[in-house]
Amino acid sequence: MLRISLLFLFAALPMAMAQTGGPEMGSDSLPSETTVMAGRATLRSGAVFAYRSVLRPANQSPTGFGAGGMFTEPLENTIHRYMIDRNSGSYFGYDIVIGMADTTGAYLVTFEPLSHIEKIDDAANLKLSVLPQYPAPQVMHDGEIIELDLMVSPDGKKRLTDIISIRLHEPPPAAAKTTAAPRDFTIDDGAITFDATRYTFWKQGQKYSGPTGFTGKPGGTFWIAIPGQGRYILSLTAHEGFAKSGTVRDNVVAFEDAGQRYELRLQSPIAGAGKAWNLYVMHDLTYAPGQGPPGMVSFGTDRLENLIARHQ
Repeated sequence: MLRISLLFLFAALPMAMAQTGGPEMGSDSLPSETTVMAGRATLRSGAVFAYRSVLRPANQSPTGFGAGGMFTEPLENTIHRYMIDRNSGSYFGYDIVIGMADTTGAYLVTFEPLSHIEKIDDAANLKLSVLPQYPAPQVMHDGEIIELDLMVSPDGKKRLTDIISIRLHEPPPAAAKTTAAPRDFTIDDGAITFDATRYTFWKQGQKYSGPTGFTGKPGGTFWIAIPGQGRYILSLTAHEGFAKSGTVRDNVVAFEDAGQRYELRLQSPIAGAGKAWNLYVMHDLTYAPGQGPPGMVSFGTDRLENLIARHQ
């Protein structure tokens, strides 16, 4: 797949880094990158736009980036991608306009300054940092990738990068296949992996078509925030205040609450293919989502103590 590195340098936004913990449970070495945010949308042209923000190397984390995402203008085939830096009280980003596919399946991709900023929550209290340059229009074919460096440390060794892909036909994550009886997960059962490269959210057996977003932080505890329902903190192990009310099967997280069944399908197995685990859930009705478009279902990872601290 094509990889085009396009460098955006921010003189006003230095890369702030802090050490995080060691490798995830069950891994022998650190991965080369950590996904901190992801999202996807289908446009009028039929193109599926997806981005994944990664931190390189994986044992570093940027400070001050607690919000961000994207919103769309489907009739214009435009994505508005933004990030918020609380340390400097600013936000930055870009628009990406995706033209109609030609007979060869190629799209014309154009980067433009971030627009419709009034849709960003709290934008009136933040300052817009305009990017010094934008990439030239690019021709992309189905499945090709553009890597866009959003922030780079002065020595060039630490990068926050958007990995952008466009697909004409994208197979959705599959439903769980295993029918094994679930059991409790233990540390000896291996690594936990949340692959947000592709995902779909389901409610009552119906695929959700609204906006979604992913924010990844170091930790093996998963959470899902649903509009009007607060946030669900999900764990493969039992804890005080958690109820056993779901399962993790293959690549699928599924749980029930108040007669509603929710399901998140990821791209690859979470805790082993062909495995089924009990899922323990804490429902935080007081949780208020941060910045994001109306109706957005958001999910992510964090350390359990961080999530519980916010709940208490």
